[in-house]
Amino acid sequence: MAKRKKSEVTDAIGRTISADEVFRRSIQAVQEKMQKKGVLVGHNPNITVLPVPAFIMRYLLQNTGLPMSCIYQVVGPQGCYKSTFAMEILRWHRLCGGKGMLNEAETKPTPELRNSVLNWDIGAVDIEDCATFEDWQRKTLAMTVEFQKNCEREGGPGRTLPYCIVVDTLTGKASEHTLKNIHKEGHANLHFPVEARQMADFMRAYPQDLLGWPMTFIGVNHLKIAKDAKTGTVDYNIPGGWALKFQCAAIFEMERLGSIKDFSNYKAALVKISTLKNSYGADNIRINVRFKTWYQEDAPGVQRLHSRFEWWEAGILFLATGQGLTQAKQKTMVPKLREVCDIHEKAGGSAGKLYWSKRLGVTSADAMHAHDLGMQLELRPDVLTDLYAVCEITQQPYFRPGVDYLKQQEGYEHVGHQADEVDVAVGRLQELQEQQGGLGPATTKYPQPVSQPDSEWPTSAGDGPGEP
Repeated sequence: MAKRKKSEVTDAIGRTISADEVFRRSIQAVQEKMQKKGVLVGHNPNITVLPVPAFIMRYLLQNTGLPMSCIYQVVGPQGCYKSTFAMEILRWHRLCGGKGMLNEAETKPTPELRNSVLNWDIGAVDIEDCATFEDWQRKTLAMTVEFQKNCEREGGPGRTLPYCIVVDTLTGKASEHTLKNIHKEGHANLHFPVEARQMADFMRAYPQDLLGWPMTFIGVNHLKIAKDAKTGTVDYNIPGGWALKFQCAAIFEMERLGSIKDFSNYKAALVKISTLKNSYGADNIRINVRFKTWYQEDAPGVQRLHSRFEWWEAGILFLATGQGLTQAKQKTMVPKLREVCDIHEKAGGSAGKLYWSKRLGVTSADAMHAHDLGMQLELRPDVLTDLYAVCEITQQPYFRPGVDYLKQQEGYEHVGHQADEVDVAVGRLQELQEQQGGLGPATTKYPQPVSQPDSEWPTSAGDGPGEP
C-alpha cells in the first residue's frame, strides 16, 4: 500500500513553513493591528518578586518572594495585627529603595506601633486620611498616576522604585451616597449595597494600573467567621463583594493565638498567618510567628517603642518541630525537613531554649537563640535551595533595585506599550473623578531611593531583648 504524501505548508516563494510558524505569524499580525488601536495584547509570563526577610515567609508565599504588580488583601478579626503586617510588607519595599503610601480609612490610627515596625523611618510612608469610601479610591488612583508620571518624566528614575499603597481599611468608610442619605433622613435605612458595586468597578479597573510597574496594592479588611449550625460548615465572610476577592493575588488571614505575654524586657503575641487564597502557589498554607514589642532608649532620655515579626525564629521552629503545621502535615513534612537541615534544641538555663545544627555549621557548644540561627540559615543559599524543593517553593527572579522594571522582564517589551496605553485610560478616569469633586491637581513628587542598611532585614541590631 502506497504511503500518503504529507502535505507541506509553503510561503509565496515555495519555502516550507512549520505549522507553528503559521500560527505565530497570524498572532503577530493580529497583535500589530490591535496595538494600533490601543488594545492590550500578548501575555507576560514572568513573575518578578520582591525579596522577603526569611525562609518562613517564602514558605507561606510558596515563592521565593512577594510577586509584584499585584493586589493583596490582609484580613482578620480585631486585634490580630493585620494593619501591622501591611506596614511590614511596605517596609520590604523601603529596604529595596522604595517607599509607600497609607490611605487611612478607619479613623483609629496607631502611629507609634506603625513607626516601630518601620524602625522609626518616618519618611518611609506618606499618610492620607480618607473621609469616605470614594476618598481612598481617588487618592489611590491619583497617587498611582502621579507616581508613574514623575518616574517616567525626563530626568526621572524610570521604573526603578518599588512602591506600596496600603488602604486601611477597604470597607471602613461609607460611600458618599450612603452618607448623603443618612444626613438627609437623619438615620440609616436599608438600601442597595452601593459600596460593593463601587468596589467591583474599581477592582476591575485598578489592576491594569499596576501592569509593568514595581508596585503593590494592599487592602486591609475585616473577616467575619460564621459556622452553620446544621452542617458545621465554616463560612469566611470578607466585606467588599466577590470582585475584591477575585482580583487579589493572595489573601492573608491573620489570627492572634492566645493573649499577649509579658516577659522581663518585652511583650510577645503568637500570630497565625494563613493564605485563604494564593494565585501563585498552594492555598491554605499557614505559619505561626511571634510579634515582639519593647521599649528602648534611642537617645538620652528618649524611650521609643520598637517591634518586629520574628520571621527568623519562626523558620527555625518550623524546621525543628513543624510549628504551625497541622498534625497530619507534621508527620509527613518534619522528617523530610530534618533530612535537609537538622535542627536540635537544648536547654540554655536563664537564656531559655537554644538551637544548633550540623548542616548550618553550628555545634552544640555554640548553640544560639532561634532568631540567630534563623539569620545563619539566610546565609546558606545551598541549604535554602534544598528546603525550597521539599516545601515546593517556586524560585522566581528577584526585583533588582535601580534597574528598570521592564528590563528585568527581558523579552516582553510589549508590556511597556500596554502600560503606556493604560496610562492614557487612567488619566481620563482621573479627570472624570476630579470633575466629581476629587483631589484637584496632584503635587506629590516621586520618592527618593534610600540606602541599603548594612544589616538588611533585622529591625534592630542584634536580637533586641533576650529570649525566654
